[in-house]
Amino acid sequence: MLQAIRGTGTAQKPSKIIVSEYTPEEQNWELGIEEQENSGKCVNQYHLKDALGYGSYSTVYLAIDQNTKKEYAMKEISKTNLRRREVSQLMKEMADVSSSDDDPLQNRMRSLSLGRKAEDMIRDCEDTDAFYLIRNEITLLEQLDHKHIVKLYEIINCDVEDTLYMVLEYCPLGKVGSIDRGISFDPFDEHRCWNLFRQLLLGVRYIHSKDIVHRDIKPDNLLLDKEGCLKIIDFGIAVQLDNKKEASKPTGTPAFMAPELFTLDMHLECAKLLDVWSMGVTLYVLLFARLPFEAPTIVDMVEKIKTEDPEIPEECSDKLKHLLRRLLDKNPKTRITTEELFKDPWVTKDEHSPLDEKTSSISHSFSDAALENLQRLTERLSLTKNHNPSR
Repeated sequence: MLQAIRGTGTAQKPSKIIVSEYTPEEQNWELGIEEQENSGKCVNQYHLKDALGYGSYSTVYLAIDQNTKKEYAMKEISKTNLRRREVSQLMKEMADVSSSDDDPLQNRMRSLSLGRKAEDMIRDCEDTDAFYLIRNEITLLEQLDHKHIVKLYEIINCDVEDTLYMVLEYCPLGKVGSIDRGISFDPFDEHRCWNLFRQLLLGVRYIHSKDIVHRDIKPDNLLLDKEGCLKIIDFGIAVQLDNKKEASKPTGTPAFMAPELFTLDMHLECAKLLDVWSMGVTLYVLLFARLPFEAPTIVDMVEKIKTEDPEIPEECSDKLKHLLRRLLDKNPKTRITTEELFKDPWVTKDEHSPLDEKTSSISHSFSDAALENLQRLTERLSLTKNHNPSR
């Protein structure tokens, strides 16, 4: 982070992503209050409709391009909130390299000085790059072009509102599952988990092929488009492996973080296996609708992640049990790799369903919903047959 801020050159704008500015127009006072609210906000040609979700620094809206009528997801990001986060991180980094002082007044003065210095450094970067605060995410998404990675089409800067907008691919079926406010969904059946996991594996392997680690794989960051195709989102804390300092930092959602991140025993050559662990936790959550390392506090959870094995229900098949244990192997050097996953008996159904880029998990364009409807129909027919009075 500090290294990136200290760079002196003007940042290059992405070549594949449209970059634009937005200046809000004055309110149309000819409309009544109710009409104004119903008309919604417009950002350039995009008409913002319903809120799709909320984050710490952003709100995501359904947006309609008024020229093409195409639907997008528009992420509205508060630069003020992002700036505060950056200042906090910078102050910590700068404080780590400064000498300690037992004098409370000296410590207070140093803290104020570091805060002002951090703010100045960030403002300097924003002067040369309006998109500096989300530059990492933009730079990484600009490199990625894959059916299981959400697409970023446009970034918009609004100095008046101190806001950034990201125009993203819209996924109307929403999140695979949400755990941010507690797990509120029922366990998925094994076939659906198999389908989703295979799509996730294709996406993660592609990300890793670009020497990028996502670092926040979880159900909340997996969306489904109208066909049921899985899309990996939120590259806000993803990292390129050539950034050794940043790649070695412990970051992510604690419940999905690998044990080596908590023991300060993280080696760069094993960085991609952080995502493999998170994939294991994600699969576990979808299968059982609970976390593998549940605890009342984060401190207790971290201790469990470091020392305890997850409980795997007996009714699971041996192949699934074996896969979960390999995904959640506490030793990154023996943890299953993405390449090994492509040969795993559960993933490939003993090689009867090999996985590659040409054989999508969504067979013949059937969505998960269609597959579930087909399964329910089969079950109904079976029940009808079993209860036929003529038998």
